[in-house]
Amino acid sequence: MALFTNGNSTGSSAAPTNAPHDVLNLVGEGSTLDGSIASEQDLNVAGRVKGDITTKGRLVVTAAGQVEGNVKAQSATIAGTVTGTVHVKGTLSLRPTARLGADITTGSLTVDEGAQFEGTCTMRTA
Repeated sequence: MALFTNGNSTGSSAAPTNAPHDVLNLVGEGSTLDGSIASEQDLNVAGRVKGDITTKGRLVVTAAGQVEGNVKAQSATIAGTVTGTVHVKGTLSLRPTARLGADITTGSLTVDEGAQFEGTCTMRTA
């Protein structure tokens, strides 16, 4: 499911491809989305999401991004605020501006100096 595509329109009626680089799933800064998101591709959150996020790709929550809900992703980089539960199969990276109030289950975890985490963490292999 794409919220927004890359906007490159040539005016042709060619069928869209399923290549990951052709799709940009984005909740932009200043936007609020009430409801759950399910995506086959990567997802960037620079705005606010009040609901669960499930992606088979990578989740990026920017420094301005906020998520109030449960997260499931293949991998994730969090620089903003997340409250809920976080399940990441691969690597979860917490950047210096991250504020995480969540119980985490992940394959691996990297925490940059300055990141704040309150909750539990369970490490599991895929």
